[in-house]
Amino acid sequence: MAPDRRSDYLALSARSARRLSRARDLGAVGRRCEARTAALLPGLLLARVDGKSPVEYLTDERDREAIRAVRARLICSTGGKA
Repeated sequence: MAPDRRSDYLALSARSARRLSRARDLGAVGRRCEARTAALLPGLLLARVDGKSPVEYLTDERDREAIRAVRARLICSTGGKA
């Protein structure tokens, strides 16, 4: 993440989360899709940080460690089930 854009990314992420939480009815298909995406997110994070072709914009080890910590919490919260 570009350090000078961090606050923009965080604001956009918060806005997206608020809009999603206000959605009244995702329907059964939408709920399954959301659950599946949430379950896959730890693996996607792992691949982008420590995979064979990590993203080039994560150059600071502190950022990579922060993502690894989030990934670990997500894996624990889902029981490791994808």
